[in-house]
Order: sequence, then C-alpha cells, then structure tokens
Amino acid sequence: MDYYLVQEPLFKETNWCIAFRTAIKREANNMKLKVYIKVPTYKEALGNAILVLSSSKEWTNNIISTYDRNETILLIVGPSLGQEFDYSTVTIDFCLILENAVNYSRANNRNKILLFSPNPNSIGDNTITNHFRRLVPDGTVLQEKGTIETNIRILEKIKNEYDTIICCNSIVASALSQQIELFDKPNNFWIIALLDSPLARFSKKPITAFKQNEEEIGRLAIRLAYFLAKNKILTTVVWKSTPSIVIRESTNNTPYSINKNCIDCSSSINNRSKDLLYRDKNILNLITLEKFFTQLEDVDIDILKCIKSNMRYIDIAEKVYTSESTIKYRIKRMLNICKIENRDELLEFIDNYSPNFWDKV
Repeated sequence: MDYYLVQEPLFKETNWCIAFRTAIKREANNMKLKVYIKVPTYKEALGNAILVLSSSKEWTNNIISTYDRNETILLIVGPSLGQEFDYSTVTIDFCLILENAVNYSRANNRNKILLFSPNPNSIGDNTITNHFRRLVPDGTVLQEKGTIETNIRILEKIKNEYDTIICCNSIVASALSQQIELFDKPNNFWIIALLDSPLARFSKKPITAFKQNEEEIGRLAIRLAYFLAKNKILTTVVWKSTPSIVIRESTNNTPYSINKNCIDCSSSINNRSKDLLYRDKNILNLITLEKFFTQLEDVDIDILKCIKSNMRYIDIAEKVYTSESTIKYRIKRMLNICKIENRDELLEFIDNYSPNFWDKV
C-alpha cells in the first residue's frame, strides 16, 4: 500500500504543518512505508491511503469529495477540525483547551473575558468561537472587519470592560501584546494564547500558551493510517490531543489552578468579519518570524549572537567551529526565510518583533 500526503497550500509553510509533515515522513521511514507528497489522482488513490493536512473546511471538503471512501483510506490531520467531518481525524482538542483557559482565568477572579480576533475562515477558530459563546455567555467575541490596528483601536475603547483576553494563536497574541503597550492607559490584561510557538516565548512580555507536541501528532497520524489499512472494518477513528499550559509573564506567572466544572450555555453566533486581520503587515511579519524561529538550529542561534556582536565571518567560523563558506550559507538561508536583504535588517527585524529573543537564547 502507498501513502499520500496532501497539504493545504495556505498552511503548508506554517509551524504546525512543517512539524506534522516532518514527523510523518520520519515515522513512515522507520516503519518502511512509502509516502508521496502530492495530490494523487483518483486512480492512484484506489486501495491506498491519503493523509490530508488541513485547517479549513471548504478546501478539505473539495479534496476528500474527489475520492471514493470505500476504496480509499482518508485521514484528516490538522491543529483544529471541530466536528466537521465524517472521516477519521487526528487533531487537537481546542474546546478542552478553551475550557482550561477560561477556568484558569475564573479561578483567579478574572471573569470579564474577551475572545480576540478569531479567523472566520479557520475551522478551528470557528469551533473555538462557537464553544466560547456557549462556555462564556456573558463574554465578548471581538471579530470586526479590518487590520490588527483597527481591532486594537476598538479594544482600546472598551479595555476597562475586560480583564482577560484569549487569542486563538500566539501570532495574534504577540501582535496584541506589543500594541497594548501603546495604549494611553494600559490595562492589566491577562493574555492567553491557545497554541504555543516560539513567538509566545520570545515576545517582549512572554505569553502564557498551551503547548502541543506536533511531532507526536505527526507520528500518530501515519501509525493510525497504517492501522486503518490493516483493519478496514473500521471506518472512522477520531483521536484528539490536549496540550499542556506553559505559564509566562502575560498572566503574571500565576500558577495554573482550574475548576474543571464549566458552564454549558447554548448561544448563536454571527460571523461578520473577513480575514483582513491575517493580511495585516504586522501579522504577516510575525508569521514570517514564527517560521524563522521554527527553522532555527542551535548553530544558527550561535551565528546570530556573533552577528549581534559585529563579528567578521572568519571570526564567526572560528567560534562555531565551521567553515567561513558554511557561515555565509547559513546567514543567506536565514535572510531568505525572512525575505530580508542583509544582516543589519535581520537584527532589526528580530529586535522590532521579538526583543526578548536575545535574553532567552
């Protein structure tokens, strides 16, 4: 049997997709399974397995609708899929993460909770938003049209009404954390991101977030596809992972203590916004920085520190025990990831969006 790995174009270079893909390929190699990274034809898919890495409903439905589920094993893998598909899935339980985040806030007498700028085009964000409406009936979802600056201007007008802000991901949380400092009278918000990343760790005020082992999910996905191939009597298997919380300064390093009893209250939701927020320049730069941090190796960090100290190539090479040509190659690679022209711009880019990076590495 052959295995095909199909990636949603919008997410193929994101942190989670790279981690899932890498783990799937490594585990498949260990299991001596052949994995093709391509969209198979209908004929190629017959009798084989397809792992779909995705996070949006429309694209996923378009892909899976082209195959015969009686003749093809389909496994949908993503950071957040909700209950949208009648197929086998490997995903993260964002509803439970949200419940933990809300109860963590409430346990510390922070009951005025706002969900900030969920992406209406994301399955996961919509699942989170719907669950937030049920879980926090007196809470607010700030899901307006516009850029990050637009949404933060709206937030500044109502800042005194809230004491905890929950963000669906650490990119939005990092942008929010930076902009809140520009308020005339900054409020003592707690900021919680539902998914961790290097950005959360390296933000000026490191952000409390839920950390997931993406490699573990990737390894499980290929094992589950193999299991389904060997046990075709099973039609649908659902596996959900629950990340653990990492406490940081954005919640004043307050210890994690929750009340597991959560409110269940049904409510309707009105999705009025588009995804302009996620085309905002600051957000796009933070996405680039997240990709950069994700692909950094230890030697790259050593090289960056040397650049920060204005060392010459030949001196850097001597310090990190490698050749000068290797140093130049690795610097060029870092510049290409960030789409930046020179070393000075790279240092400025890191300083602007993640000033705590140098203290944390």
